[in-house]
Amino acid sequence: MMRRIPAAAALCGLLLLTSCARLLPENIPSAPPGEALCLKFVQEKLTGEDGGVHTNFLPGEPGGELAAGHEVLLESQGLLMRYYARTGDRDRFSRAFDFVREELDSGEILSYRLDGEGRRYPVNAAVDDLRVLRALLEGEERFRERSFGEQARQYAARLYSTNVQDGLLLDLYDESYKQAGRSCTLCYADLGTMHLLGRSDRRWEKAAGQMERVVAGGFLGEAFPFFHSRYLPDEGGYETDTVHMAEGLLTVLHLAEVNACPPETLRWLRDTLAGGPIYV
Repeated sequence: MMRRIPAAAALCGLLLLTSCARLLPENIPSAPPGEALCLKFVQEKLTGEDGGVHTNFLPGEPGGELAAGHEVLLESQGLLMRYYARTGDRDRFSRAFDFVREELDSGEILSYRLDGEGRRYPVNAAVDDLRVLRALLEGEERFRERSFGEQARQYAARLYSTNVQDGLLLDLYDESYKQAGRSCTLCYADLGTMHLLGRSDRRWEKAAGQMERVVAGGFLGEAFPFFHSRYLPDEGGYETDTVHMAEGLLTVLHLAEVNACPPETLRWLRDTLAGGPIYV
């Protein structure tokens, strides 16, 4: 029986593979081993006729806390768009974005999730929105199509109005209650994308600076040089239940993209990876 393979994991793998390929010498083939197989699986086994990437290969019961079966996540669409922007596949980029625009855009938010029956959840997730915005900006540059950038800027203005309060990027906005959540998950602070958006809207530049300070304030210390899970603005403090390395590494990536990653963290990563893998 085929194992259930979360789409986001496969798509993250594709992005990592293309990133690694950029670091290889020119005389080495650009596509690392496994990329073509992974891409083939995503395109032929996970992607529906409408361009949506199913969360799992096998159907499942929708409606749980975690997406399952043939539900579609905005996360997966954004990752796939970024991959196609990097590899120059304009047609597939547009198809993945068309799904976002037609199925996940409520007119007020980009829903983070579409269930197996085609119903949008009335909630967004800031990190997923920022990933799509980054993909659109990359698409504008790669395909020389200003319309992608214009759409990114329109979505960015809307996201700012729903999810940024007092300069803080709040995790989610529920359009049913017209209310944002009151927490800032540190790995949601995609600082690089926020700075890019700040080139056309200075509010995002200010928010990026404030969120960088919030993330830096969540540093756990030299013994384990990673970060708290979230900041609670109403309490003015941080909260961590279980440390998830996948989230921690995403926080590190976002800091590294703006040259703000603590040297202790980079040193820990180098030393730890020299001895074997890091398990998430």
